[in-house]
Parts: sequence; structure tokens; C-alpha cells
Amino acid sequence: MNATIWLVALLSLSLPAEYELAGNTSERIAYSPGPPGYYATEEFRSWRTPEGKALYLFLWKPSAPRALGPMAMAAEWPLVVAGQNTRIIETSQFMGSRRRVLVTHLSFSEPKAAAMIYTTGIEREEFEKLLSGVKIVAEKD
Repeated sequence: MNATIWLVALLSLSLPAEYELAGNTSERIAYSPGPPGYYATEEFRSWRTPEGKALYLFLWKPSAPRALGPMAMAAEWPLVVAGQNTRIIETSQFMGSRRRVLVTHLSFSEPKAAAMIYTTGIEREEFEKLLSGVKIVAEKD
């Protein structure tokens, strides 16, 4: 299996070569709700395979500037990702829509940041394998 390394802000992701970049945005977003003049940077990437599997990454500095919609948890499992104790959550509702996704969240203190990685079209074991390729890298200013 060939792998491709993707750098997104302070994270490195090693993904199988069949995962092709499908979305790539970076924007400055005002906090909502929040006081005027406070902004976060949002990095978004998505990757897809020809079979319809998808992986999505949101990375916010210093934190998520807005809610992305309600989430309802159907199941959860503990996991270590990039040296952090976290969990995989299986949802029955995600971003306000009834849908099953697998999602995990990471938080960072230097620099202050938060990340959400989620997937559609794959099962837990494969998601865990993809998450094993996530590493923290030194941020370059």
C-alpha cells in the first residue's frame, strides 16, 4: 500500500494513496456568537476514494469559531491519536442531520488549536488505521 503524507497546519496525515484531495479551504472566521473583532482560522481538508470513502478534517486556531450543528452519539470507543487520549464517536445525528459518521476530536495547547476528524463510508477498524497515521508536527510560521 502506497501512502501519501498530507500536512495541515500542525498535523501530518499519512493516508493510503487512493485517498485523493477533494476539498481544501482556509479562512478567517468571526466567532459566532462572540464579541466583535475575535477571529479563528479554520483549515478544512477532505479526501475521497473512488469507492466513495471519505475523510474530513477541520482544524481551528485557537478554537472552533461556531457550532456546526447538533450531534447525537450512538456509541464510543477510547483511542490514542497523535499521543492524545481521545475517543471515536459513532453518531446517529451529525451537524444537524440524521447520519452515521465516525468522528474524533483533538486539542492542542501550543499553539492553542482544536481539530475534528470524521469519516463516512468506512468502518471503525479502518478509521482507527487512518487515525494511526496522524502525527503532530512542529508548526512553521
